[in-house]
Amino acid sequence: MMLKELELEFEEEFLMEDNGLHEEESSDVPEDFYEKFPKLAVCLSHHYVKLFFKGLPLYCGGPVPAAYLSDPKLIRLILNAAQIDAIDEAHQIMQGQLREYEIKKNSHVTNHISIILDVIQRCIRLQIPSCYRGGIILAALKYLFGFPVTNLF
Repeated sequence: MMLKELELEFEEEFLMEDNGLHEEESSDVPEDFYEKFPKLAVCLSHHYVKLFFKGLPLYCGGPVPAAYLSDPKLIRLILNAAQIDAIDEAHQIMQGQLREYEIKKNSHVTNHISIILDVIQRCIRLQIPSCYRGGIILAALKYLFGFPVTNLF
């Protein structure tokens, strides 16, 4: 049999099988889910930001103020910043502040990379979903390390 005939045969078998997808069962989502989702996303953002910064000191000393963590601009950033874009932005922000090839003690990784990896590793340990990590990376640069992240907030 030729490949095209095998593909057609597979498609026919798949369509004839009971694959569990029925129109009446396809909407397992509660009716008010789409109304409540934005509020839920904001609540989760608050939760994960507080979880990440719990017990961490502000770059100039003392705990990170709760008002910083509930700032609507920060929450918007956390909801909208993709992790890969935040890593690129973090590198750009740190580039002018740290010497390019400054190596951390007992490591082969530059400080740029080390800072970002430390934040990501903390997020992973705390089981913070990756969709929230981008904003948290940028917030950590600002609040924990004192980098000028003003254009994003």
